[in-house]
Amino acid sequence: MAVLEVSGVSIAFGGLQALQSVSCHVNAGEMAGLIGPNGAGKTTLFNVISGFLAPDAGSVRFMERELLGRSTEERATLGIGRTFQSVRVFGALTVEENLLVPRDVREPTSFPASLLRSPWAVLEERRSAEHVRGILHLLELEPLKDRLAGDLPLGLRRRVELGRALTGRPRLLLLDESASGMDSRETEALAADLVRVRDLLGVTILLIEHDVSLVMAICDYLYVLNFGQIMAEGRPAQVRSNPRVIEAYLGAGAEAEEAGVPARP
Repeated sequence: MAVLEVSGVSIAFGGLQALQSVSCHVNAGEMAGLIGPNGAGKTTLFNVISGFLAPDAGSVRFMERELLGRSTEERATLGIGRTFQSVRVFGALTVEENLLVPRDVREPTSFPASLLRSPWAVLEERRSAEHVRGILHLLELEPLKDRLAGDLPLGLRRRVELGRALTGRPRLLLLDESASGMDSRETEALAADLVRVRDLLGVTILLIEHDVSLVMAICDYLYVLNFGQIMAEGRPAQVRSNPRVIEAYLGAGAEAEEAGVPARP
């Protein structure tokens, strides 16, 4: 089942055609990658999916529901989470407090119920706290839960941001260059985190990433965007051996893989 279906999406800014008839889909439980040169339109596509931009044409469906016309808040409520290129954590709050900020946007507790400490409000608080503890354990952040997020190195702040996105219990997670600025050790840790999130939580992931070795290692399927159009797609080995991708993005030194990789379900 396709969790996300993008069909014929186009958007222009003045005379610049940022996206032109872009179509892609991400299956349930899949980790898909979106790669391509700078300025190819990757973040623009994310902004269309998450509701920050309205396309000029096309359709975006999530769990068979049309998203166009829905606000970013509605999309989050339906189960779409996102991180951004720049790290966005609350530096003056602890790691645990950062994860508690979003709470569960799909089942908010009313202010009167919280004020009066109703049984429902108490139950919701306990559920949120248990959920956060589970995420802290999954991402190996438990020993750091009382540390200020602003005092952590980049790799750990990225992990906190990922944990906060998971607090909203997303079905689809959009990750925009989560490995940006990381060293090789931090990138390896991120890769392990993403695999655990997919395999243990069942979260479907679509990620933008310039670290080709990372996406080749962990992604099930790849789309290559260039000048606002999908120029290639396929399993990582298929994309790596595509002559057009090598010429436009990977470079002439990329080694071609043997053909015969299985087709996508």
